[in-house]
Amino acid sequence: MATTNTETPVQAVTTAIEARACSVCKGSGKLSGVFYRAMECDSCDAVGFIQAATGQWLDSFSVDRIMQARRQEETLRKKAHLEAARKPNSGTPDTWTLKNNLRLD
Repeated sequence: MATTNTETPVQAVTTAIEARACSVCKGSGKLSGVFYRAMECDSCDAVGFIQAATGQWLDSFSVDRIMQARRQEETLRKKAHLEAARKPNSGTPDTWTLKNNLRLD
């Protein structure tokens, strides 16, 4: 029987390179500064992940793999939004989902 893989690309990469989410920025790589200005996290060098064993920054190869996985997740998210927007409306007009003005920034 086939199993479905619910692991995201970033989760798969971080498991493979034995990294964990930064406790300061919680995996985003950015911090909220004064007046909502986003600043880069210093504890993980704005990557969002650190070495699980030592808590040190990741090497450049690992950072590149994480960034590639994030781009892949973004592409998958955009494809899912486009597929949802292409489905025909069903039911009555008062239950239709508005699909114009779709922005994929």
